[in-house]
Amino acid sequence: MEGATLAEPRIPIRDGIALTYAARSSTLDRPPHHLDVTHRIAFLLSAVLLSGCAVVPRSLVTASPSSSSAVGAIGRELGGVALGETQAQVAATLGEPTRKTISHGLGSPRWEYASGYAVAFSGVQPTVWQVEARPPVLARTREGFGLGDPTSKFRTLYGSQQPQEFSVEGLTQLQVSTPTEVLIVGFSRDDRADFVILRTEPGPP
Repeated sequence: MEGATLAEPRIPIRDGIALTYAARSSTLDRPPHHLDVTHRIAFLLSAVLLSGCAVVPRSLVTASPSSSSAVGAIGRELGGVALGETQAQVAATLGEPTRKTISHGLGSPRWEYASGYAVAFSGVQPTVWQVEARPPVLARTREGFGLGDPTSKFRTLYGSQQPQEFSVEGLTQLQVSTPTEVLIVGFSRDDRADFVILRTEPGPP
């Protein structure tokens, strides 16, 4: 129809290429002397947008399980006893042990309690490198997991740490770790935490 102009197509501007195409299509109803200017503007905009796409924001980079985002997800305390504490500090929390022995293969002090705790020390001035809890004590980690809890609660609390699962004599064990701590939990056949071990990583100094 005489006097009618072509409608400008609606093209989503998703990146520099789409933007260039949209700019060119919009020149169908413009005088010819505007073409060079339009193309130059579209080219400059495309270059700016494409150059920005080459930089990946740090927040979009997927972190590996061993990255710093995983550190600190496991507390250093089990039932009031913390890794790195001295013998005096442990005695102040749990009292004197029922039995004083040594850790097999290490020769370092190990304190055992009738309540179900076992605390292993290492170093010239001994400090805690491992805490173990078994019934009847109802010890809990700093995150709230304790003896008698099911595997589902463990996965809820530590799922972001990608728990490893093992089968030992037909019984389930779940383990999570950071560069400085390891948490190991053994479950009974009725899916209840039967023991909890918290130790330093890579182990005793």
